[in-house]
Amino acid sequence: EAAEQDAALFQPELEKGADRVLADVPCSGIGVIHKKPDIKWKRQAEDIPALCQLQKKILDTVCRYVKDGGTLVYSTCTLFREENELTVQEFLKKHPSFELKGLAERMPEPFAEKVRDGMLTLYPHRDGTDGFFIARMVRKKRG
Repeated sequence: EAAEQDAALFQPELEKGADRVLADVPCSGIGVIHKKPDIKWKRQAEDIPALCQLQKKILDTVCRYVKDGGTLVYSTCTLFREENELTVQEFLKKHPSFELKGLAERMPEPFAEKVRDGMLTLYPHRDGTDGFFIARMVRKKRG
């Protein structure tokens, strides 16, 4: 059943109930600027810290829905490290029950070979795709 809700607000009834959670968070959109040229007029460098804070808040919330052994995928359509790798690294420090795991084997070639440190950034000029970031994290099983 589909529902509209604020992903940053915790819903206790969903806690540890999901095998998989996709967090496709609000971002600067720089990776799709060729499709949405208005981004260059709407986005400012000053927007990035607030977006990063929202992304972190969403991750802190939705990770609570993932079962032990379950998967959390974090994705953006931006190329900025602050919104991508640095956000994931900070999340993993704060949530040691999660680890980057198994992204390369789930990617089609030639993307699998571009996974670095368990994360993948796709670049339009190199990969012939939109600019995109993906990190696959798994909640460690207890016991």
